[in-house]
Amino acid sequence: MLTNIMYVTVYVTDQERALEFCTERLGLERRVDHPGPDGRFLTVAVPGGR
Repeated sequence: MLTNIMYVTVYVTDQERALEFCTERLGLERRVDHPGPDGRFLTVAVPGGR
């Protein structure tokens, strides 16, 4: 039985829209937002989650 999920990768074409959807519609919070030379690394999580 699955009891914990660390990361799920979702590729999107517009990260700003995806971030807005995840935070405003799904109620998740932004955790990491790191722009890098190979692209942006962005994570969201359940508020108060690990």
